[in-house]
Amino acid sequence: MNTELTGQIVEHRIFGRGVIEDTRWGGSEALVRFGRVKLWVPMRLLRIIGKEVKTKPVSFIKGPKKPHFSSDVLKARRMIEAFRYGIVPHHDIEDFTFGREEEIKVFNKNLELLEKTGGRTLLIEGEYGSGKTHFLDYLYDIATKKDLVVAKAELDIFEVTPSRPLRLYQALTSTFTWKGGGFKEFLLEAANIELDEYHTFLTPLFDRIKRGNVNELLWQWISGERHPRIYLNQEGAYKLPVLLNHSCAGNLYTYILSAIGWLARKMGLRGFLILLDEVETTFRLWYNWYMGESFMKALVLVAKNEPEMTDLYTATEKYDLAASNVRKTPFLFKVPSGIFLVLASTPLWSTSYGEFKDLVDEVIYLTPLSRGHFSEMFRVLSGIYQVAYPQTDFSRLDLLFQLVERKGNYDVRTFIKASIEAFDLIRHYPKKNPLDLLKDG
Repeated sequence: MNTELTGQIVEHRIFGRGVIEDTRWGGSEALVRFGRVKLWVPMRLLRIIGKEVKTKPVSFIKGPKKPHFSSDVLKARRMIEAFRYGIVPHHDIEDFTFGREEEIKVFNKNLELLEKTGGRTLLIEGEYGSGKTHFLDYLYDIATKKDLVVAKAELDIFEVTPSRPLRLYQALTSTFTWKGGGFKEFLLEAANIELDEYHTFLTPLFDRIKRGNVNELLWQWISGERHPRIYLNQEGAYKLPVLLNHSCAGNLYTYILSAIGWLARKMGLRGFLILLDEVETTFRLWYNWYMGESFMKALVLVAKNEPEMTDLYTATEKYDLAASNVRKTPFLFKVPSGIFLVLASTPLWSTSYGEFKDLVDEVIYLTPLSRGHFSEMFRVLSGIYQVAYPQTDFSRLDLLFQLVERKGNYDVRTFIKASIEAFDLIRHYPKKNPLDLLKDG
């Protein structure tokens, strides 16, 4: 066994990234863990990425870790109900993020670069179950504390997809938040700022806000709710430009998003953090996949402040982008865009994904959590559960953790659900041996 190779993160052309757990035949073959699957693979087919970061193994859990709200039974029970579904409540996610110190440092470093350059892009890669979604939720939660406006969307192949840019824009406006409230409150505040040049969508919006000529239709329109042109013309005689639902209309939405980032910096904020999860769905050969790739590529180039993006024809020709010619709307409103784009994706072996990945400023790989991280999570969960149900016997917590752990290689969500189920069993059947309750089945 080659101990130098053990723990190394490697990449395989078909199976993606994994971790070496053992070697044989003089190190010519390696046992690699790809997510939940382990395979013996010839070393010549693997590319070494780096060493897996692990905490010191924990062999004994001292006992439940009491939360700071140890007297609030109602709050603890509400949290337990969310944990049953593998969900961590947003307002608690900062205290429930384990083993991501290095990734947080990378994020903070890029945040500093955002202030200097006015735009930044970061790609977070990780296998299914590595905690990408949880990490994005963490960033979403802390963003307003770091003087950012933030919006988050989880992509899929049918509804929230870049090949339907209006749907993606709607998802971002619906999750938009900043220290002053939501999307509506941001625009009301931003209307006090003079735009350096005419903006196809925001200028008419701000004019109506300043005149006090606003109603629910106006907010639905700018948030991406679909309204026929005749309706916009008749209701209050707005004569507003329509936000198109065409697959090639991505330039309209990068144009609006970049203006929001520009305004955020004018308002004394650090920028506009856009979080996109499940990005790999863009690069699978589904219906209209080319349009989706074009929109994602354009969004990255806008966040990077590529000057050609301020001219529609130059951008489409140089970068081979799809765009709508309506009103000759460019992709980028002004430099700097103020956008910090953070993308989360499962690694793909495809030419288009590789080319897209090369555009991003920085790529980091999210390694699976270690046993030590899961044991600490188990302690925290048991502490909250004990507040919710004080009669639960946690005297054999170390055994309980080992029983839950041996059921399989868990992702964070599944581990949380499995832990709560184990706690429920020992609470409802206090006289039974945990070994019988949680035996392999």
